[in-house]
Amino acid sequence: MNKFIVKLSSVVITMVSTIAYSQCVQAEMELYWATCPKPKVDRQYDTVGCLEKGIAYIKRDSKWGFVDKEGNLITPIKYDSLSYIGFANDFIQVELNGKNGFIDRTGKEVIPLKYDWIFGTFIDDNDLVVVQRDNKYGFIDKTGKEVIPLKYDFTFGFRNKNKVARVQIDNKWGVIDKNGKEIIPLQYDSIEFVENGLAKAKLNNKTFTINKQGQIIEEKEITK
Repeated sequence: MNKFIVKLSSVVITMVSTIAYSQCVQAEMELYWATCPKPKVDRQYDTVGCLEKGIAYIKRDSKWGFVDKEGNLITPIKYDSLSYIGFANDFIQVELNGKNGFIDRTGKEVIPLKYDWIFGTFIDDNDLVVVQRDNKYGFIDKTGKEVIPLKYDFTFGFRNKNKVARVQIDNKWGVIDKNGKEIIPLQYDSIEFVENGLAKAKLNNKTFTINKQGQIIEEKEITK
């Protein structure tokens, strides 16, 4: 009973700590939005965002657009949604009529709004992002060029320091580099990245440890 009480107390303390932390974060965010610099808008909007490098988003009648610090419209108020992630850089993801693309800080559509989904943004050293159209995935660069064709059924993108990505076709997984070259053939039931740049793959009743060059360095039977 005492052990149960100790465990219960630990759970309660954890829950209280989590709630308190969430409340602190929320309070900080509310303070930020209340005090951050805003554009000089002379008309009524439903939402006015903070200025980021001289521009801010605005919302009216469920549509989004952008203004400069003086309140001048940079884009029409026409977008159905936008992504705040990466808003401080030069690529802002927007959506119109179910299609996604990127505009720059002048409001110019630098990557056409033709994708069903866009995953990620061009921020820090991320120079390729995942796009989806007609249920196929590929990668585009900052110019909008489809560097890696939209032919995969799924991908997690380039989310590791080795600059390789897991990709899937017909329920088989493999690994490609940023040029689209197959480092590990798409023949495995699953693939996970592990330490030291190695990958752990499964096929049938075997596991394979594969190095950065795509070479199998260890093979094991899966025992029940």
